[in-house]
Parts: sequence; C-alpha cells; structure tokens
Amino acid sequence: MTDDTLIIGTSNWSGDYFEDLGTGVAIVLKQTEKRRKIPQIFKQMKNLFERDWNSNYAHLLNFYIKNCLEENEGKESNEICEIEKDPNLLTNFVDINKTTSTQ
Repeated sequence: MTDDTLIIGTSNWSGDYFEDLGTGVAIVLKQTEKRRKIPQIFKQMKNLFERDWNSNYAHLLNFYIKNCLEENEGKESNEICEIEKDPNLLTNFVDINKTTSTQ
C-alpha cells in the first residue's frame, strides 16, 4: 500500500511459495484523481495491515530465522514455524542488526 495504490493478493512473499504452488491472484487499486478525501477501502486496508503488523502473531525476521531455520533444523514445526523451511531460501539475507549475511 502506498499513498495512492493498494494491492490485495493471495501470494505469500516467500521463496518456496513460487517453487511449486503457483503465484496466486491480485487486484490493484489505484487512486488517479487528486482528492483530499482518502477512499474508505484505503483506510480499512491500512487499519488491517497495521493490526496484523503489530499483532502478537507477527515476529521479527531475525527471530523467525533463528527459531525456524537455525535452531529448529530437523525438528517438528513449533507454533511459530508453520512448516519446515529450507535455510538456503535466505542465503543472501542481510541481518539488519548485524549487517552481515547468514551464509
């Protein structure tokens, strides 16, 4: 979501999603008129995004990498990790706290 564009889609933005499950469907809404009033759907989607982003179910990426990729390797999934992930999916990930690669 930006100031004038909203994308609602079914795709999960993770590397393994594109390997064998397809790419999903999306709708793009763009505000082309210069108005002072923000369309109601933009307000609703912003509120939903902020609710989910700040929920108890959201975790920092570094937390996910540590608990689901590094320490959970070969174990059954826990409540945070929905399925076992291949650590190679994030080989080029840069840790924003350390500014080093996870390689």
